[in-house]
Amino acid sequence: MHDVEIAERYGLLLEMYLGACGCHRRELLKQNDVMEKLISVAAAVKDTSKSRRPEVIREQLRAIELPSEFTLPLNPRWKCKGLVVDGCRSMSSKKVPLWLEFENGEAGCPNFLALFKEGDDLRQDLLTLQLLRIMDNIWKKEGKDLKLIPYGCVSTGNELGCAIPPPPPDFALALLLFRLREKFVVLAASSRSSPNPTHAPGSPTKSGEARLASSTKK
Repeated sequence: MHDVEIAERYGLLLEMYLGACGCHRRELLKQNDVMEKLISVAAAVKDTSKSRRPEVIREQLRAIELPSEFTLPLNPRWKCKGLVVDGCRSMSSKKVPLWLEFENGEAGCPNFLALFKEGDDLRQDLLTLQLLRIMDNIWKKEGKDLKLIPYGCVSTGNELGCAIPPPPPDFALALLLFRLREKFVVLAASSRSSPNPTHAPGSPTKSGEARLASSTKK
């Protein structure tokens, strides 16, 4: 919508979609409200010196009022009910993205983590991640699982969007070990279910034959 040459065309498409999406329109309005407020927070953090950014981001996040329940553009199944301010921080990279922790709307479930980027064209990330997923599928068909974990990413506006933070090294290692354990369990189950080629089903084993022979001698 920021490009005047195509804004009218996409404006018509957006109007048609909002007119036909029904009750989902309310969720989209909530998402837009959350994004607009996070833009103001990101701008305030960028204009602050590095030493004061941890203090400013907490002040700004506590000052905004978010809906009692909302979803994130990253995943419409993520039901959030607020921010965990103490778990939020600004990153040290050039664009100063915000590391945000959203409180899960379902009690007892882990919170959601997201990177909010303002001033960064996430369409480049989307293209790169799409190519990685395509190559990962090709490699897996050839029997080469490289254990890639492409993170989620969505562009929500002009140089604006969200991304799922890549898992920490300990989480990635735990996931790798879990997948290896799954493969080991499958191989073990298949080896147990396969017939033993040394003797026919129902015939006594060597140890059984020895016990039988000793009993007949007695």
